[in-house]
Amino acid sequence: MTSPLPKPLRRNLPLISPKIRRKLPLRKMTRSAPSILFLTSTTAIKSEVSTIKQIEMRRCVSCREVRHKSEFLRVVKNPAGEVALDFSGKAAGRGAYICKSEKCAADTLKRRRLDKPLKIKVPAEIYDQIRAAADNSSTF
Repeated sequence: MTSPLPKPLRRNLPLISPKIRRKLPLRKMTRSAPSILFLTSTTAIKSEVSTIKQIEMRRCVSCREVRHKSEFLRVVKNPAGEVALDFSGKAAGRGAYICKSEKCAADTLKRRRLDKPLKIKVPAEIYDQIRAAADNSSTF
């Protein structure tokens, strides 16, 4: 079985296995430089390259530190417009992240740092819940 690509194009594809190269039609390939070919089909690339799981990093709205999302408290505004603490991290809606430290909780309350990212005026009860959650997490 012969390849659908002409011989000069086949030489310039060292990164793709011959098995996949035979299956790719000529119209799926584009030439952008004299010696480099790029694939427009992602199926060939997915079979050649293993997937890498990304680390979920988030930024605190108070101290602006970037950490793993499990180290934060998440405050979420659901589509109905209600604001609540999200301990699971999976609630639907617009979220903002705060460190589990008392300092960040106090600064968030003092400067009302959640109003802008959530695009709503956050009630005082939510700030009280954040402070209580920060106090509980700092005792461990």
